[in-house]
Amino acid sequence: MSSGIQLATQALHQRGFQFVYSTAGYAFEGAVPICGNLVRIRVTFEDDSFVDLPEIQLLERPVGMPAIVPHVSPDGFICYAARGTLALNIFDPAGQTLACIERAVQVVESAVRGDLAADLAEEFFAYWPGEVVFADMPLTKASSGKAFFCKHSSSGYQFVFLTDDVERTKKKLSDSIFSAQHHAVDVQVFKSKTSPGVRQTSWPPTTVGEFLSWQGELDSDCSRRIVRSLDRGMKSGCRYAAILIQSPTSWYGILTDFDQSERSGSLIHRLNARPALLKSRIFPLSVIRIDDDYLASRNVPERKTLVGLRIALVGCGTIGGYLADLLIRAGAGLKGGLLTLIDSESFMPGNMGRHRLGLPSIFKSKASELADELKRVVPSACVEACVEDVRKVANLAEFDLVIDATGEEALSNFLNKTMRQERFVPMVFSWVAGAGESVHALIRDTPDVACYHCMTTHQAATGAVVPPTYAGFGCESLYVPFPVSVSVSAAALALDAVLDWVNGQSTPKFRSRVMKGALQGTQDQELEKIEGCPACAS
Repeated sequence: MSSGIQLATQALHQRGFQFVYSTAGYAFEGAVPICGNLVRIRVTFEDDSFVDLPEIQLLERPVGMPAIVPHVSPDGFICYAARGTLALNIFDPAGQTLACIERAVQVVESAVRGDLAADLAEEFFAYWPGEVVFADMPLTKASSGKAFFCKHSSSGYQFVFLTDDVERTKKKLSDSIFSAQHHAVDVQVFKSKTSPGVRQTSWPPTTVGEFLSWQGELDSDCSRRIVRSLDRGMKSGCRYAAILIQSPTSWYGILTDFDQSERSGSLIHRLNARPALLKSRIFPLSVIRIDDDYLASRNVPERKTLVGLRIALVGCGTIGGYLADLLIRAGAGLKGGLLTLIDSESFMPGNMGRHRLGLPSIFKSKASELADELKRVVPSACVEACVEDVRKVANLAEFDLVIDATGEEALSNFLNKTMRQERFVPMVFSWVAGAGESVHALIRDTPDVACYHCMTTHQAATGAVVPPTYAGFGCESLYVPFPVSVSVSAAALALDAVLDWVNGQSTPKFRSRVMKGALQGTQDQELEKIEGCPACAS
């Protein structure tokens, strides 16, 4: 026995603990005061290094402990500190051990008092031994779909997929995953007012009856609605039913395969099938949503996404490449929306280094290659490439938003002027100033605000124009040197402008981020429209 274990043993003996045999390591049992009563616990060290926290387990339930409490597993193990949250002192094993016991006691007392109720949902899935279910369908109301019971060929993991559109889901995932048999399933969605928590006895539930009993302790009204739904499903003759529950903090659920033999027989028997229903085996589900609305909303929390909009992105260069990726993750091209990438140029060796595309795209169309890449990122998105010169594209007025990420002043002014002559379409401009000194975005969401040419006129008057610095040799290899972080910053600023526009918060119209140096005229601001501007004046 090492000196560290000897010191810990002495400290525990002074507290009335005794060494007990355990195959898990060095174990000690004793009693500690919890909520005014002595409660027996076991403390176990995996080894004598004192690097890892000791396991602390309740051997009996404290008086007044509710059936479900956070941070205490069904077999009594106390989660009193997450790994890395305590700085363990390996040179003071006795003090460290007593401090861990004191911390565990505090956690249990707080749980008994109800102070840690919000923690229930955070640790629930550690004790919910279910399969992962990927839900590629709206989870807002009852709907019918198909369930795929699949096994990943390389990892061996079991998965369940729920979908209301098989072809769409196949686009998101490898077709080989769907080699397994699939079945029609009745999907029912419920809301519970209480977050789930682990029951201290009879865990986990294995039948419908046990599940309903546990759910009833959490939310009796939700449990009653679930049993009525399962009753209807069983009497209708359906074999599989998925119950998905949205709690205040998480999604969870069950999949049940009704026992066909117990349901067979006369109509009278089927109409009185409640006993058979309660005995039906369940498969706990940990719900992971992969439907388009949810994925976009996670990337744009608590705000409107770009779902359903028709957006044209002009320029697939160093800014446009990263911006296209951000747009697609914010919902562009989903659920009837469209993201059109417009760029007539090819991806050349000189573009390497700070572009969203890589070496395999060399000498290929920027727009086409980027569209293919985005479809791999979000397979269900509608993304199209237009390899024509934007000056020849006749349908820009059909879009809900046009984004200019070319960074070419003459072309930006051309778009500015062209859009004036057609149906007004909101525009966002994005560019890098000088050799990466700053990045900018301009929103023009109504005809009566300053346009891109108005902005350049203001900049020229204030001396805020920074000329670019070129590097390289010869006409073909010249480029403006700035780090890739500048391109990403410009794309991020443009996305923020787009999201503010779709959420009705497009103020200020002119936005800047200084990357280096001190520049004049780079603060966020509103710009006055220039009277007689050749681009936007009527």
